[in-house]
Amino acid sequence: MMESPLKNIKEQVTCSICLDTFTDPKTITCLHTFCFECLKKHALISQRDGKFRCPECQAEVDLPEANRFDKLPTSFHHNSLLSVLTIRQSGKGNDISCGICKKKSAEISYCFECAKFMCSDCVNAHQLFSHFTEGHKVTPVKRFQAEDYDALMKRKSLCSQQNHEREKTNILMRTEILKEKTKVFSDAIFKYEQTVSELETNIANAKREVSQTAEQMIAKIREHECHIITTLDNTRESRADKLNSAQARVQSLLKQFNQTVKFAENLIQRSSSSDVMHSKNDLEQRFEHLNNTPIPKLPVNSFVKFFPTEGENLTLGCLTTSEPVVRVNKDFQAGVETEFEVNPGIHELQVCEMKVVVEPADKAGSLITCEKDGILLAKLTPEFPGTLQISVQINGKTAASPYTVHVKQRLIHLVKELRLKEETFQSPHGIAVNSKGLIAVADQEKHRILIIDMEGNCVRKVGCYGNKVGQLNRPTDVTYLNDDNILVADQLNHRIQQFNIQTGNSVKSFGKKGTRDGEFQNPVSVCVDDVGRVVVADGLNSTVQVLSQDGEPLFKLKDSGPEKLDRPVACIYHQNKYIVSDWGNDCLKVYNKSGKCLYKIDNQGKGDGQLCGPWGLSVQKCGNYYNLIETRTMESLLKNLKEHVTCSICLDTFTDPKTITCLHTFCCECLKKHALISQRNGKFRCPECQAEIDLPEANRFDKLPTSFHHNSLLSVLAIRQSGKGNDISCGVCKKKSAEISYCFECAKSMCSDCVNAHQLFTNLTEGHKVTPVKQFQSQDYEALMRRQSFCSQQYHEREVTRFFCLKCQICVCQICIATDHKAHDVEPLEKAADDEKAKILTRTEVLKTKIKFFGDTIREYEQTVLELETNLTNAKREVSKAAEQMIAKIREDERRIITALENTRASRADKLDSAKAQVQSLLKQINQAIEFAENLIQRSSSSDVMQSKNYLEQRFTHLENNPIPELPVNSFLKFYPSKKEKNLTLGYIAATNEPVVGLTKDFQAGVESEFEVHPQILGEEVYEVKVLVEPPEKRGSLITYEKQDGDYTVKFTPKVPGTFNIIIKVNGKEIAGSPYIVQVKQRLIQMVGEVEIKGETLKKPSGIAVNSKGQIAVADQENHRILITDKKGNCVRKVGCYGNNVGQLNCPADVTYLNDDNILVADQCNHRIQQFNIQTGNSVKSFGKRGTRVGEFQNPFSVCLDEEGRVIVADYINNRIQVLTQEGEPLFQFGNSRPGKVDKPTACIYHENKFIVSAWDNGCLKVFDNTGTFLYKIGEQGQGDGQLNCPLGLCVQKCGDHHNLLVCNIGNDRVDQFTVEGCFTGKTVDKLQANIGITTTPDGLILVTEYETKKICILK
Repeated sequence: MMESPLKNIKEQVTCSICLDTFTDPKTITCLHTFCFECLKKHALISQRDGKFRCPECQAEVDLPEANRFDKLPTSFHHNSLLSVLTIRQSGKGNDISCGICKKKSAEISYCFECAKFMCSDCVNAHQLFSHFTEGHKVTPVKRFQAEDYDALMKRKSLCSQQNHEREKTNILMRTEILKEKTKVFSDAIFKYEQTVSELETNIANAKREVSQTAEQMIAKIREHECHIITTLDNTRESRADKLNSAQARVQSLLKQFNQTVKFAENLIQRSSSSDVMHSKNDLEQRFEHLNNTPIPKLPVNSFVKFFPTEGENLTLGCLTTSEPVVRVNKDFQAGVETEFEVNPGIHELQVCEMKVVVEPADKAGSLITCEKDGILLAKLTPEFPGTLQISVQINGKTAASPYTVHVKQRLIHLVKELRLKEETFQSPHGIAVNSKGLIAVADQEKHRILIIDMEGNCVRKVGCYGNKVGQLNRPTDVTYLNDDNILVADQLNHRIQQFNIQTGNSVKSFGKKGTRDGEFQNPVSVCVDDVGRVVVADGLNSTVQVLSQDGEPLFKLKDSGPEKLDRPVACIYHQNKYIVSDWGNDCLKVYNKSGKCLYKIDNQGKGDGQLCGPWGLSVQKCGNYYNLIETRTMESLLKNLKEHVTCSICLDTFTDPKTITCLHTFCCECLKKHALISQRNGKFRCPECQAEIDLPEANRFDKLPTSFHHNSLLSVLAIRQSGKGNDISCGVCKKKSAEISYCFECAKSMCSDCVNAHQLFTNLTEGHKVTPVKQFQSQDYEALMRRQSFCSQQYHEREVTRFFCLKCQICVCQICIATDHKAHDVEPLEKAADDEKAKILTRTEVLKTKIKFFGDTIREYEQTVLELETNLTNAKREVSKAAEQMIAKIREDERRIITALENTRASRADKLDSAKAQVQSLLKQINQAIEFAENLIQRSSSSDVMQSKNYLEQRFTHLENNPIPELPVNSFLKFYPSKKEKNLTLGYIAATNEPVVGLTKDFQAGVESEFEVHPQILGEEVYEVKVLVEPPEKRGSLITYEKQDGDYTVKFTPKVPGTFNIIIKVNGKEIAGSPYIVQVKQRLIQMVGEVEIKGETLKKPSGIAVNSKGQIAVADQENHRILITDKKGNCVRKVGCYGNNVGQLNCPADVTYLNDDNILVADQCNHRIQQFNIQTGNSVKSFGKRGTRVGEFQNPFSVCLDEEGRVIVADYINNRIQVLTQEGEPLFQFGNSRPGKVDKPTACIYHENKFIVSAWDNGCLKVFDNTGTFLYKIGEQGQGDGQLNCPLGLCVQKCGDHHNLLVCNIGNDRVDQFTVEGCFTGKTVDKLQANIGITTTPDGLILVTEYETKKICILK
């Protein structure tokens, strides 16, 4: 129907550039139409590289030849529409120009046969020529009907109707094909839109998953933070409990120590001698118990430190509760081995290595470490006093700041003496101890060696006085030869004797009095060195002799000259040195193993570090401790007297005071009640010091020791109260009175009447001191407390105890001595008490020293509590800080991933939009072609159809052959949260749902190809990914490495064509789809360009080489030179010119780099090899001449180097390969005899201990070992794959760990690729003419010289 095009005719004839009615409408290849001038202007402005885009469909259109836009096809269809538009406008009253007279008029008619608009005058004239115009249809335009418009557009054509119809049918068929394609393109656009929608959904889901994962991880961090802080709180509570409990124990012990000291001091200062002797055994036991009580160690330390996690780890960090170095702040003394612990303490950190470093090392002395249960035990023996720095390294890093240790002088303390049982010493001298702890002592005056154990029990007595074998005369020294044998310095017998301590018998004896070697005068010391030699300090001979164990003299230490010894009294052997006490010179001298004096210690005097009469020597380790003294006055006692006599249970004055083993005193009944109520398992705790006390036997608390001291204090209290006006009972008549006196001799309180009566018996009371209690002074109270007790024996009760029985160890009176103790040794009580007081005082001072340590320990506990609080606060702060930092990292990672998702969305959307625009453009072009074709068929004349048919057919063909664009990207995008529980990484964005990507690509033999493994999409934690290729013998190279995002890149170089199975295992199991089958094809080497040499022209290029800098050296044969260019083709240097002098060349055939600055040239027609420096262009050396002898050449065609730097020359006419030094000295030759005879060798290279030779006339390659022995050949004569025709240049190309052998197959116009073993694996695609030289570049390209075309081709 014509009505539709007429309805929108104005739009159809409007140019989309100028938006006005077409003027000279021109149609471009996409069949869109524009005004001629509009199109020209748009195209010339917007064109790029001779193309412009259609303003309608964005199709790329070529500029017309010579920019002749007027030559573009005129759109007859649009011209017809313009005519219709004109008629339509005329019908509306607009004027139309007459097609004959050009006069404008609204009354215009149209002749369909003449195809002319005519005014009324011209219509009349037209009718006059009826014999010409008969049958013409002339219609006024105002009366035009639809069929008239249709006839107007389909004006007559010049072609036959038959052709016209056939062409229309063809156009209709092609149009239908395009219509089918529009559906496909519409589907593609829909798919793009659907992909965009899916992409948006997937991106939104991924973002949500990322945020959810971030929140979950942050929740875990907060949970972990809370857990660690709770742990810290629990640590505080636990340690505080332990510290408080331990502090309570220490305080209890301190109270016990203080009570014992107080008890002892009261006993010494304010108790009678009888009280002292009565209490001595109990006090001694208490001393012994407390002395054996160790100073409690700190149960826990204050160290609490939080170590934040290093790296991408979700775990906040490690909480360590022990310092790397424990107790390093103890007292260090020079020469004393001190132990400390190195504890890494970081429970969640794997400790691989722990190391202790002491600086300065030359003062460290000895440092021994051993590991046990993850703790390093260190034993340090500082050599000198001073300052040391101790550092701890864990896993190679310093884990603790250097600890400063102040090393003091060694203080050696006397801790106790070893008391012999049943034996006594008389002048003990030398001493030794064996590994079993048996002590051997030289007892001089008793002429024996006494063997005792550590308890003082005598094990063996060796020797007796005399000069026979087995007898001794004043032995001065003894040493253990082994655990059963001793050597004795038998001084006055002038010999050394060996005894067996199991039998007591002499084993051997050597030496006699004299001055010769092996003779002695008063040997005073004997020892054994590290090889068992006997070392004797020969006192009066002033030498030290070294002998065998059989007494054979070996050598002497210095016995003459300035270092002469003067009465050496001791010698020991230690660390390859002999150390001698030189008594006469007041020094120590040190000798080496050969007896040479090294140095001496000769600071004489009596101060620190000074010597005066040095004697015995030993290498020994000892302990130490310190003493302090404290005293109290009577005044302080009286001042607080009430406190001293108050029971701490009933808080009243003592009644029958009883003392328990910890020496605290309580009322008998109070103590009994407390003990029986609180006892557990027969033990109760002292209410004062909390010491554990055993219940008395049968619970007889009345049998516990009475506290005489407290009874005395009670007496003092009573007298003090009397002095204040209180009544006191008279000790005689029992009458109470405030006027009481006290008789110190009778130990009685007396009223005034009794005092008078006391004075009447002057014969009995003469000299008695009687003092009124109100007049008592301090000394009176003290005398009262020190009064002697009366004898406890029946009938002796009135006798004062004035003696002490040594046998019975009790206080006795004069009567006791005459009766029960008549035959016993006794001594005055005061003397015995004084002796005992001295012992008690000594033991008390030891306890006071310990009290100081206990006080220090309590302060250490208190300091530890404070430090613990500080460390816990710091640790909590560090935990929260680490949590915030990790959360910040997670938030940052969240933002990074979401940004990456946004970027992915934008990138994919851009690609999809671009592809969609491309498809829409194609769809518009197809629709335009369809519309154009339909208009042409339905509304154009036959002439229009025929004129447009070729143009339209080209367009149809172009659009039909236009492929449907593939989807450029998919919509798949998924976020996989990290499966590693302790990993700080949020997770992984997968752009594909395939675990393996890239196996569909084209794999070629000898070419490295990459594919990726995405194990994380399998949904499990990945700890191992393994890739295997089968068969392994056909695999050239396989490299697998992990990327930062957890994916794996695999680089695979197949050695030969064929079928390969790629097996992929994750966590030891094959993944679904494995093994993957890959078909490997022959390699197709393609030409990708050529090296454009700027400013120079090659003539017959031959050999070629490239150095590590990428500089190319090419043998330019007909120019008789070597041209050096950079990788861009810029000439760097021209080396050589025509001639036969040194530095001149004649048809150079090959070149190789000796190093980056020097080349070797095969100077073919000069029959020699020349070396040039490419920096200067000068010849460095030249060797060889024309001939057939060794070292001579005929037309050397190739030169290279082997791995040892030897020069290999292909001696073409002489049919051999020569190997020479870089100076040209011949080493050997090969290939000139059978098997492996080479005919016309044109190239030789060295690879992996093999020589590979191109044999021109043999039509193959021949391979020799590094001695020139023939191994095998590669290829055969022919034109097929793997066959060679006149092989020339050779090179080896590295692909991963695999190597390809490339050969210029000049007769077959190609480059062939083989494995080094000889298997054909590929060839070039493009034909190469006369390819002679070949090499590879550092970036993996292949350069080939074409001799005839005079160019350098680039292959890939």
